[in-house]
Amino acid sequence: RQYTLAPEFALVQGPLTVQAEWAGQFLTNAEANGQAPVTAFFHGGYIEALWFLTGEFRDYKKRDGVFGRVVPLNDYNLRSGDTSPSLGAWQIGARFSYVNLNDKAIQGGVIYDWTFGLNWFLNANMKFQFNYIVEHRDGPTGTPIGWINGVGVRGAFEF
Repeated sequence: RQYTLAPEFALVQGPLTVQAEWAGQFLTNAEANGQAPVTAFFHGGYIEALWFLTGEFRDYKKRDGVFGRVVPLNDYNLRSGDTSPSLGAWQIGARFSYVNLNDKAIQGGVIYDWTFGLNWFLNANMKFQFNYIVEHRDGPTGTPIGWINGVGVRGAFEF
């Protein structure tokens, strides 16, 4: 059996969004290396802060407990004419997360993750995300520890 506790927190104050979550899980009758079953506890969480450089905000739908779609104040448009040229909405963010998979005889290690990102919303339906990620793994005894660096790019079209 497993039992999970996972409180969440979200704050939207104008162009600033702060969000955090922690999850702890008890796993009963967990076995490791042929030892007697134990109740193990694993946990992890994250905290992130996002800031719109162009003044937008994230709409939070309290009834559903989810964020709505980001709608730029001005859609991406570089043509001159009726409207002023615009680069859409720009958002920067930072996130720290971790997971601890060590308890009693079960030693899965600990991972710490730092992510720094830039989000570009061209309009309410299209965005690009750019992330730099650095992770550190503390392995169980006898396994190597180390750093991992990565870059992520994502394009999304929602309809």
